[in-house]
Amino acid sequence: MRIIAGQYKGRTIKTLKGRKVRPTSDRVREAIFSILGDHVSGARVLDLFAGSGALGLEALSRGGEFVLFIEKDPKVAGVIKSNIRALRAGERTDIWCADVKSGLRRLKSEGQLFDLVFLDPPYRKKIAEEILKILGKGEILNDDAIVVAEHESDLTLADSYGCLELYSRKTYGDTSVSFYLYGKPYSDGK
Repeated sequence: MRIIAGQYKGRTIKTLKGRKVRPTSDRVREAIFSILGDHVSGARVLDLFAGSGALGLEALSRGGEFVLFIEKDPKVAGVIKSNIRALRAGERTDIWCADVKSGLRRLKSEGQLFDLVFLDPPYRKKIAEEILKILGKGEILNDDAIVVAEHESDLTLADSYGCLELYSRKTYGDTSVSFYLYGKPYSDGK
């Protein structure tokens, strides 16, 4: 797998073989970044269920300011570290080997905010909606942040989660990508 465009264009990204990681295909990555356009430049990026780190590294290559990768599996996180070292991008990245929900709680407690969030959870585990509900509270999102959720094409995600509003959905074979914009104030009725 290679980085498609930007500073690291053509550089190889390693990934683990087998079922632990389902890297986003070049075709889907290219489509995602085409839709995101200039929103990547200067962005603070959060890559959840990071896997090989391909989405976050592509964002970094295209001008992202900083990327935080959260990946639970230590072996998989080690592959991300290796990819970051190969790109010499350590000063613009951080990796947390943690469960995504505990990582999100930590981010909230630290007051960290992001402009772009990639969400690519394991398929068939129904985690995407749960994480979108947490993100929909807006506690770690800057104004006009975008959340990109990659999911199986037969899973229909809602048009909104709290303050996240769907603005685009594309399907590529068995993969769909839903784009949410953070906008309106969140209210849980309290």
